[in-house]
Amino acid sequence: MRRELLREIGHVAARLHGCLRLENPPPELGEHPWQITESRTTIERALTRIAILTDQGQLPGSAKEVARLERAADTVFALLAESVAPRLSRLPTTVVHHDLHDSNLLVGPGTDDTTITGILDFGDMARSIRVSEPVIAGAYAARHCADPAAA
Repeated sequence: MRRELLREIGHVAARLHGCLRLENPPPELGEHPWQITESRTTIERALTRIAILTDQGQLPGSAKEVARLERAADTVFALLAESVAPRLSRLPTTVVHHDLHDSNLLVGPGTDDTTITGILDFGDMARSIRVSEPVIAGAYAARHCADPAAA
């Protein structure tokens, strides 16, 4: 993905935040499994599902690989407990799109492939920590780069 488009996605995320920050969330907005506040539960559910599918022979791998994933999850859980959880209550929240990436954006007419003209798919919208929007957009952008940190 071109640097100009990545930069434009960042600008769109900022403009979108500016619009949504003043809005009251619709009452039906609930928790979303991608929210950082739900990280442990989401990872635990995924590990359980992986273990079941592996045991049933529906996923390639072994119990040894499942155990490796569980150890990695324990490391993540420790980091969440030590570094994230103590700070969560102090972080501002707002309504976020929560799925801002290139497949949910309409890009300029004609040959202008760096002007974003629309945003799609508000189905993952949630009240979440404000920084979620640029973090999610950045994570999606990084998946297209040989050097994810550069994205």
